[in-house]
Amino acid sequence: MRVALLVLALLPVALAAQPADLDLDAARAVVDTLAAPRYHGRGFAFDGATRAAQFLEGRFEAAGLQPLGPAWRHPFPYEADVVTDVPVLTMDRTPLVLGSDLLPYPSTAAGAGTAVGALDVGSGVVVPPAGIDAYAGRPVEGRVVVLSAAVPDSLVGDENVPQAYLSEVARYEIAFLRGASAVVHLVDAPLFGTSFYDAKLPVFHVRREAWTSPATVDFRMDAEQNRPVTGYNVLGAVPGTVRPDSVLLVTAHYDGLGSFGPEVYFPGANDNASGVALLLALAKRVAREPLPYTVVFAALGAEEVGLVGAQALAAAFGDGLGAVRFVLNFDMAASGEDGLVAFGGRDHPDLFERLVAVNETLGLGPLVARSNRPNSDHAVFAAQGVPALYLLTKDGTQPYHALDDVPETLDWEAFAHLYALTADFLETVGANGVDPARD
Repeated sequence: MRVALLVLALLPVALAAQPADLDLDAARAVVDTLAAPRYHGRGFAFDGATRAAQFLEGRFEAAGLQPLGPAWRHPFPYEADVVTDVPVLTMDRTPLVLGSDLLPYPSTAAGAGTAVGALDVGSGVVVPPAGIDAYAGRPVEGRVVVLSAAVPDSLVGDENVPQAYLSEVARYEIAFLRGASAVVHLVDAPLFGTSFYDAKLPVFHVRREAWTSPATVDFRMDAEQNRPVTGYNVLGAVPGTVRPDSVLLVTAHYDGLGSFGPEVYFPGANDNASGVALLLALAKRVAREPLPYTVVFAALGAEEVGLVGAQALAAAFGDGLGAVRFVLNFDMAASGEDGLVAFGGRDHPDLFERLVAVNETLGLGPLVARSNRPNSDHAVFAAQGVPALYLLTKDGTQPYHALDDVPETLDWEAFAHLYALTADFLETVGANGVDPARD
């Protein structure tokens, strides 16, 4: 059923106003739960993301929201890549440490080898039209190719060099075509994220300073590409008291980077259990004190694999997306030492000015505007013309996309600041409208 029709079917309900104090203990409990081992990093392996969605069903109901339709969870299909066990890479029998020294390329292929010779090819760039070949005269078949250098600056932007040959994925493809058994790509700091290229051989990202230029390596990568899975968006609403047919959409993705096998996982405390905790805290407040507009709260799945849940929600709105007056997105809400950032602030200066006014009234410190980018779920709606802001805490020390993004090191003062700002801002938008051209 179309989400827009479900929203229109909701009728205003009278809810008793209660104090809107932030319950930090409840927020911490949400983060602790979502970051716990039983959720396996909230990825699709071991049903981690599905368990998280089931947990959020109960939290949405407890917050006082109404489901959109007969169920809280709204399914959508997609395909995902998964590393099914702990990657192993040893240098002359000395193992690298997973997380700090080693991470797999997200869309790696599977493979294994013992006492395999390592071949350092520098940048690994091959550009036949320009006569460039980092492999020239060097035997590759069956060896582990090491990409130890960045693409030379002299090639970047050179109109005589087709730039597609310089990309990371092109260099992985060349290694495969030359017969390598695996790739070791040396980087300043390994990072696990989203990839849209399925590698044809195992690819390891290794911290440059940890690499000892070994003669041989042992490796094992257990992985599966393009696994069909079902994701879920968890949706709830508080009907508007004056304009129930107009919607303010508040979003935060609950999925994470998943796990490497059943034991090693990304807790995702800041990214983005903290954003979900903030969404739930705001949901409780709005449920107690409904706004003139209907507010839809959406805990979105599959953000980390390409904003898939947001795309599914936008498609579910269909033609009714015009009823969405504004999107407010949270992603990484509890690690900041230098104020807050508002992506979309430069795109919507009127909204940002109102946000600044609330921020100054509360005395919460620096607030910086940025242009919208496709760096979180809000971008899907912004691309379709819906005013959207993505708010996050700025310049924190919490590890990003790392195995040690844990609850114990979150900045709850920054979380409280973001809650105070967005709670008052939502009330301002709800009372005064978003955009006269859309209202």
